[in-house]
Order: sequence, then structure tokens, then C-alpha cells
Amino acid sequence: MNRFFNLDNPVWRFIGRIADLFVLSALFYICLLPVIFAGSALSALYYVTLKMTRNLEGRIISQFFSSFKENLKQTVLPWTVGLITVFILFIDIRMALLRPSTLSLCLAICFSVIGFVLIVFLSMLFPLIARCNDPIKTQLKNCLGICVQNPLASVSVTIITVSIFLLGIFVFWPILIIAPGLGAYINSYVINNIFRKYSMELR
Repeated sequence: MNRFFNLDNPVWRFIGRIADLFVLSALFYICLLPVIFAGSALSALYYVTLKMTRNLEGRIISQFFSSFKENLKQTVLPWTVGLITVFILFIDIRMALLRPSTLSLCLAICFSVIGFVLIVFLSMLFPLIARCNDPIKTQLKNCLGICVQNPLASVSVTIITVSIFLLGIFVFWPILIIAPGLGAYINSYVINNIFRKYSMELR
């Protein structure tokens, strides 16, 4: 019985981690309300989870908001440009599919591939911004290099995130409560392995 109430018990550690992911997800959803700040919210989320996966986290709330404020200026432009581009590509795909022809189908496939590549790029960019303190131009170049050199790992980050949200939407909706934190937490193991190749230290 004493072992069960021991805070080092694996059960309690698991419950504590779920509670941490719940708090992180709630903070993410709140900061996501102004859509233009979503990039900064995503970077702040990864700033904490990248540390959590290495057992370096401190006070979650203070670390989240500290990263959110620090990365606000760097993330607004790439997030806005990325969001607008994805939206335009989505419209182009819809318009192409409305025209039943081989050319339209080829265009729809091309636009879909471009959109997916862009989403993969953005999925790696904001964790990189959370990890490093370089100028945004340097971050963009480094992110491109990381994605090119680690294509499977970069794609897996996007697939994991999408899969968790789809699981919550179509199978078990309570997962959506912790989906942002859970996705970032799982992805952080993959991302930390990538960043370790380039000797990137946590800020």
C-alpha cells in the first residue's frame, strides 16, 4: 500500500504526466484563440515538451508563457505566411477537383503534395524556433536542411500529430482535451533525436 502512494510509483508518474499534458493543452488552446499567435503558442508548447522528454522541465506554466513572449515576434510572420499559403493551396485543390479532367487531377495532386511538404516544414520550424535562438532567416535555412536530411522523421512528426487529432475526432473525443500536449510530447522524442545530431542544446 505504501508503494502505491509513493509519488515515484510509475502509476503516479503517469498520472502526473497526463496532468502536465492537460495543462499544456489548455494553455495552447487559450493562446490559440488569436489565430495569428498560433505559431508562438506552438513554439511554447514544444519548448516545454522538448524539456519534458529529457526530464529537464521546471514550472510548466511559467516556462510556457516565457517562451510564448520570447518567440512572439519570430513566429508571427512565418505562421501567417504559411497559413495563408496552405489556405490558397486548399482553394486551388477544391477548384481543380471541380473540373473533371486529367490536367485538373494532376494539378490537384501537385497542390496537395506542395501543401503537405509545407505542413511538414512548419511542423519542424516551430520546434526549432523553440530550441534555438537564431534569427528567423537562419531558422528557415536550418529547418530546410533538417527536413531534407531527415525526411522520414520530419514526415512522422506531422503524421503523429494528425493521427492523434483524427483519433480524437472520429474515435474517442476526450483525447482532444490533451491532443496538443500529447502530440508535441510524442513528437519531442523524435525531434530531440534529430536535434541531437546537430548538437543543439536546450535553451
